[in-house]
Amino acid sequence: MTLHGIPPSLERLARPLGIAFIVIVSGVLLFMALGPHVIGDYLAETDFYGAYAEGSRMIQQGKLDPARYTVVGPIYDLTLAVASSIIPDRFTAAELISVVSSVGTLLLWFLLISRRIGGAAALWTVLLLGANATFLRYGYSASTDALAIALQASALFGLLAVRGNRAPLHAGALTGLACLTRYNSVYLIPSALIFYLWFDDSGRSRKEATLQYCAAAFVLLIPWWLLTASSGHLPGGELYHNVAYDAFARGRGLTWDQYQKELQPQFHSLWDVIRYDPGTIVLRLGHNVIHHLQQDFRELLGWSAAVAFCVGLALVLVGRERKRLLPVLVSAGVLFLTLVPAQHGTRYSLALAPMYLCFAGAAIGLPRYTVNLRGIPLKWLIGLALVMSSGIASYKEHRYLMTQLPFEVLPAGKALREVAHPGARLMARKPHIGYYSGLELVPFANANSFAELASYCREHGVNYIYFSWPEADLRPQFAYLLDTSATVPGLTVVKEVRKHPAVVYRIDKGFGFAPGWLANDEVRKLHEARAEVLIHEDEAWQAHMTLAVAAGRAGNYEEAISHLEAVIRWRPNHLRAHLLLGEAHLKLKRYDEAQSHFGEILKRDPRNVDAHLGLGWVKVYRGQFQAAAEAWRPVVSETKHVPTLQEMKRLFSRTGDVAAAEAASAALKSLGAQENPSGPDSGR
Repeated sequence: MTLHGIPPSLERLARPLGIAFIVIVSGVLLFMALGPHVIGDYLAETDFYGAYAEGSRMIQQGKLDPARYTVVGPIYDLTLAVASSIIPDRFTAAELISVVSSVGTLLLWFLLISRRIGGAAALWTVLLLGANATFLRYGYSASTDALAIALQASALFGLLAVRGNRAPLHAGALTGLACLTRYNSVYLIPSALIFYLWFDDSGRSRKEATLQYCAAAFVLLIPWWLLTASSGHLPGGELYHNVAYDAFARGRGLTWDQYQKELQPQFHSLWDVIRYDPGTIVLRLGHNVIHHLQQDFRELLGWSAAVAFCVGLALVLVGRERKRLLPVLVSAGVLFLTLVPAQHGTRYSLALAPMYLCFAGAAIGLPRYTVNLRGIPLKWLIGLALVMSSGIASYKEHRYLMTQLPFEVLPAGKALREVAHPGARLMARKPHIGYYSGLELVPFANANSFAELASYCREHGVNYIYFSWPEADLRPQFAYLLDTSATVPGLTVVKEVRKHPAVVYRIDKGFGFAPGWLANDEVRKLHEARAEVLIHEDEAWQAHMTLAVAAGRAGNYEEAISHLEAVIRWRPNHLRAHLLLGEAHLKLKRYDEAQSHFGEILKRDPRNVDAHLGLGWVKVYRGQFQAAAEAWRPVVSETKHVPTLQEMKRLFSRTGDVAAAEAASAALKSLGAQENPSGPDSGR
């Protein structure tokens, strides 16, 4: 064991290893984009279906509407318009934009860190970044994230890694493009000014570099700002709603829909938000600084990589690399502050990931404090463990995410394309179904009653209704629409998808009259329970319980057992579920199963009357009369079920237990029942 720097042979391997890893990540991203990721999720990719796809189509038609770009800039739509003119499938084009952008981000950060502090630190930076679950997720998603981060990386590369006299012009132009993709990329401008004024050691004129950078950036930004201002739609002009929602709605447990209905009309500018309650704004900002950092460490990086970042930051700040990486730290700080006013989102913090991880890479790759074991740095072994841990976590997360994609939209969209007439209108919550059906989408009604829902559909010319779990989540009062056994006048089922439940309805004559069963609480709750089970499966154990009781009453014992087993999987100690299971199996003459469930209850509650009664009946049916008497004897005085008491009296008389037989007889008399046994009967 020796203490010295990294062996030169390993340092020389850094560049080829880094490039090889980037190639591997490229293959992984391409596989995801062209393989299992066949449809966008209901989170970030909703914007592709609801905005970017249409925006790029409009650009191809020669239309650029500034009103569409109050939250994000037009560069993504422009890029998608170009890509989809080459790749006809717009969703695939969007995926490939993200793949190319993410590969570019890895390559740019690898080269940037190589030039700033060395190849080994750059290698570990891209290893950690390429294994990061969030980076990989948005590396193939149909969203603006990957392109925005790649443009930011390009601007930072031009700023920090290129020394030529024209480098500020390139960095400025790339900054302009980044800002016109994501408006909070404006953090690059103060970061660049700080760099040129304090950190630039290229030997060029700092004043001239600053002017060149600003000129190149603003020559792109100012025309756009003027165009949008003249149309009354300023860039980022609606982002203040994010601040208001985070400060005034989330703490009260309000959803975004509730915020839009109750609070949004009061806010027309950032100043309106600030003066509404300045104290709450200040407190929320202070809270968010700490909360965002915690969330970045826990969700974006993972605690192991976060510790590596902290170690690397300490090493850099006390070492000779300080001046080389301080500009990155400044950029990270300014970017972090732009994110603080709103709710934390891992995808919004993603641009910080390479900035955090370059310090983690420095902790592993810098030669200082390196213990070598047989020529291999111990820090590299620790780094390898970190990368492997991140890779395994990424694999598990993506395997889960692929099961959560709204696959149900694809067959539903196909069915609509086959039956809908041109110009038909479809009501749904999420825009995916509009994209895949080709129908004009109408937002799902903000209605509280069936009559309001029907009125809304008539007013908006709705021909079809798409109802799936997002609709049920948004409007739980209509969850029964997921259960196609709930017949509704004027609604005809066009397509039902069971896995990932969804139903397409056609609106026909008669729609508007509420079904009669809707006024019957018991029937309505059954339909709602069936919908809940379709959405949440085993997790909806209370709904399973409701359906099990109803099935048992109707004599559908197999169905009852199916629901009760779902309850037991989620709530293994649910005594009533065990009791009903025991009784259902007893009805079906499955005595072993019945005895098992009654016995399970008695383990936890030895005095449970119903379990004693059920176990006694099992023994009676098996002809084990002495065992039946032992099960029943402790609960004779607590039994109110006449057929059981009659069987008890007969059984106790048969086994010679006079006292117990007299107790059963007395119980029957107190109930005013005849003492003649009616024969074995387990029903209660």
